[in-house]
Amino acid sequence: MFLLESTRYYALREATEERCFYLDFQEKRVRLSFCQLLALRQKLNTIELDSLFYDESNPHDFKILTVCNHQHLFLVSTAELVDLKQLLQNAFISMGLSQSPISLAI
Repeated sequence: MFLLESTRYYALREATEERCFYLDFQEKRVRLSFCQLLALRQKLNTIELDSLFYDESNPHDFKILTVCNHQHLFLVSTAELVDLKQLLQNAFISMGLSQSPISLAI
């Protein structure tokens, strides 16, 4: 098992012999297949991050994420959510399955 990508709150490891990924979050390690990792990335891509900063219905700044068909439940802050989105984006880029986003220079 080797470290694929890490950020401030998360680490993503790839276990090639088991053909799976492990997402480390605080003291929890979640085993993900590639399809589950894709589903998590899709779930994160559908969340509008801008709305989280201005959402008055969520004064505690937390979001609930379910992973692996509701086997795991993450209670994440907005900062952790942004960090997880960045982790998955960088992981897919390093695996060669995605392109880096276009950065705008003004």
